[in-house]
Amino acid sequence: MHPEFIHKLKIEFNKPLPGVLAQNKLKPYLKINKNLPSPPPILPKLSAVMALIYPIKKEPHLLLIERTTYDGVHSGQLGFPGGKIEKNGYQ
Repeated sequence: MHPEFIHKLKIEFNKPLPGVLAQNKLKPYLKINKNLPSPPPILPKLSAVMALIYPIKKEPHLLLIERTTYDGVHSGQLGFPGGKIEKNGYQ
C-alpha cells in the first residue's frame, strides 16, 4: 500500500471521535425549537460493516457492494458489506 496513504490513515484514526458534536448535527429540530420533545429512543440492532482497503498496483481501493434491486428504501444502493445480525447469529 502507498506509504503516504497509510500515514494519512494513521493520523485520521488517531484523532478523537467527534461524539456529541457530531450527534448534535443530526438533531436540527432541537436547534430550531429547543422545547420540542426528543423522539422516542430507537432500540438499536446489533450490526456491523467491513471497510476493506486493499492495494491494486500500490493504489488503495475500497470494497463496496451493490445492493440488489427490490421494492425497498435501499434498493440498488452502493454500501459496505455487512448488516444486521439475524436471530440465528448469521446474516
